[in-house]
Amino acid sequence: MPDPGGRTHGRRDNGLTASSFASVGDVDPRVGEHLLDVLALDGIAAYLQPTIDHDSVTRAVSLPGHPTDRLYVDRYRAADARALVAAEAEAAGRSESMWTPDEPESIDEDAEWAALVASFDRPSATAVPPWPVNEDTEVGVGPVPAEPPSHQEQDAPPEGEEDEEEGYVPPPPPPVPRLSRQTAGALLTIAGGVFLLVLGSRVLSLDPDFAFQLGIVAVIAGVAWLIWRMRDDSPDEDRPDDGAVV
Repeated sequence: MPDPGGRTHGRRDNGLTASSFASVGDVDPRVGEHLLDVLALDGIAAYLQPTIDHDSVTRAVSLPGHPTDRLYVDRYRAADARALVAAEAEAAGRSESMWTPDEPESIDEDAEWAALVASFDRPSATAVPPWPVNEDTEVGVGPVPAEPPSHQEQDAPPEGEEDEEEGYVPPPPPPVPRLSRQTAGALLTIAGGVFLLVLGSRVLSLDPDFAFQLGIVAVIAGVAWLIWRMRDDSPDEDRPDDGAVV
C-alpha cells in the first residue's frame, strides 16, 4: 500500500497494479486524486485517464465540453470500487456532478450457457419449424430395411460372364517382321564398312589408308541404300488421292 504522505498532485494512478482493469465511470478531475487515495486504502488498483470522444464515422478524437476523467479499477474488484466511489460521492453531497457511473457488466455466463443448452429441447414457437421436416423423426424410429443380401450374393457375377472370363485365351502375338533382301544387304554393307574401319588393316592385312577409305565408302553406301529403301516403301506423293484406303 502506498504511503499517503509521499503522494504528489497530478499523478494518474494509486501505485497498485492489477492483471486487468475495467471502467467504473467518469469522475470530476478535481476529486480524482482523492478517489485514488480512497481506493488505495482498500487495496484496489486504480488509475485515471482523460475522457475523449471518438467519432464512429471519421474516427476523429475530441474532448467533451465538460472535462472529466475516466476511472479504471481492478476488474475483479469493480463492484467494491463502485460502492466506495458511490459512498464518497454521496457523502460529499454531489453524487451527480462528482461521478457518472458506467453500466456494470451484469452478464452471468453460467446462466446464459444454461439457457442456451435448455433451448435445444424447446419446441418451435411457429407451426413450421425452421429446420427440415425429415429431422423431426425420433431417434431409432424409421422404416425397417429389408434384409440385405449376403456378401456371396452381392459378389456373385451374372451367369455366363464367369465362363467367358475364365475361358478367355489371348490371341497369339503378331509374327516378327522379316527383313527384306535389300534391307539385309544394306545392313551387311554397313557392318562390313565398320569392320574395315576397325579391323581391316589387322585381319585382312590391308593398307591402313586403303582399309579406312574402303570402310567409309561401305558405310556411306549402306546408309544410302537404307534411305533409298525407305523412299521405295513410302507412298508416292505424286500419286493422285483416290480417297480412303481400306
